Amino acid sequence: MKKKNNFLEHLKRNILRGLLSLIPILLVFKVAELTYIAIDKNVMSLIEPLIKIEIPGLGLLVLVQPEQVYCFLVCFFSYKIL
Repeated sequence: MKKKNNFLEHLKRNILRGLLSLIPILLVFKVAELTYIAIDKNVMSLIEPLIKIEIPGLGLLVLVQPEQVYCFLVCFFSYKIL
């Protein structure tokens, strides 16, 4: 009887811990989703009148791509100088 009771307590405790460990993971995904939507919506409001079509994710790409090109150029020219 006592062994069965310990097992149920152990099971309850571990299920609760597992569910509590999911909360931070879900929060990270929700914040990432909201950030993506906010960036994409704001940048696309500037781009959409120019291209006249809606392409999901283009706002984030337009925001990130110049930074990648800049990093590539800095690395390329700093390597050549050094």
